[in-house]
Formats: sequence, C-alpha cells, structure tokens
Amino acid sequence: MKTETKQKKGNNASNPQVHEIELSKIVVGNNPRKYFDQQELEELAENIAQVGVIQHITVRPCGDKKYAIVCGERRYRASILAKQKTIPAVIRELTDDEAMFVACSENMFRNDMKPVEEAEAIKYFIDSGKEDFKSLSKKFGKSEVYLRNRYALTNLIDEIGILLDTGEIQIGMGLLIASFEKEVQKNIFESHLKDDASSSWRYFSYTKFSKAIENNYS
Repeated sequence: MKTETKQKKGNNASNPQVHEIELSKIVVGNNPRKYFDQQELEELAENIAQVGVIQHITVRPCGDKKYAIVCGERRYRASILAKQKTIPAVIRELTDDEAMFVACSENMFRNDMKPVEEAEAIKYFIDSGKEDFKSLSKKFGKSEVYLRNRYALTNLIDEIGILLDTGEIQIGMGLLIASFEKEVQKNIFESHLKDDASSSWRYFSYTKFSKAIENNYS
C-alpha cells in the first residue's frame, strides 16, 4: 500500500488537499498537549471503528518518508486503538517553531490544553528569545496577564502540576503555590495535597486555601 492512497479535492489554505496516510508512517511530534484521558480515547476509538476519522489531522514531513503530527494526536492515538490502517491528513511544510504555533493555537482555541501544558508551550516560545508576552498575546489572542500567569505555572513541581492538570486543585491555588521555592512546594504537597495527607487541603475553596497557606507558610 502506498503512503498516500487517496487525495481529496482542494489544495489551498482554505481547502487543503487531504491524503490517506498509513499510521505506520506517522510519528508523534512536539505536541504541547501531553495528557490524554484513556476513557475518552477508547470512546473515540469506538466511534472511529464505526464511522472512521471525520476530521483530518495535520502532519509535516520529518525525514525517512515519515510524518510528524502537528495537530490531531488524540485522533491518531484513537485510530491505533481502533486498529485502523490509515488516517486522513493534510501535509504542511513547517519549521519547529511554526509547528508549535499551529499546535498551540488549535489546542488553546479548543480549550484542549491543560494549564501546565499551556504553560510549557508558552515557556518554549519565551525561552527561545524569539517571542515576548506582547507578541504572543497578539498571535494567540490571549491577554499578557493570562500568558504571564500561565508561564508562572512552570515553576510548579511535577506532583502539584499533575493535580492542577487533572482538576484536583484550582488555577489560583497553583499560582499561589508556584510563588514558593521548590522545597516549600514539596512540603505543601507531602503535608496537605497528596492522597494520604493527614491534613488535606486539596478540595479547599481558594479563599480557605490561601488562608491556610498564609497561616502556615508566609
């Protein structure tokens, strides 16, 4: 079977050419989105097994006749679970930075990215020295305050970042914890946020949580 078995009409930005590409020819790219709910993947896989992939993914050539995913990793993963052979995809020639912009834009506008995933994506651009918060604000349609707050979350230790991305603590709580040194964060996690913490603060309201932090750590 050829890598590209089918082509649909259109070959421009508004109506791009869609190819059927073998899943074996596709690799995971530098996706800012890292967390995928297994149950949701399985549900999507069941749907794909019945009706196929309705919305194409976006890929870019990455050498050795393979393609890296730019957008659509969730559909790709579900297609593998559904034991599909191919997936509809648009092929775009993109640099690393362009691919990251496209992936971030899609996920941000669809609200698919978790807070820490979003933070790491913003950090990628800021640390590259090619962008600042003002330029990113224009490109992503987010306020500079929003982007700066997300960027601050990159200071979180992994254990607390996971709690934030899974919705077990609120954004405000994450930002508050991120203002502390890593050793203090570890103490907060061990004493008050891990599953078997003797004095759990995990499901506090923000007001109650901030008061507890003030009383114990400020």
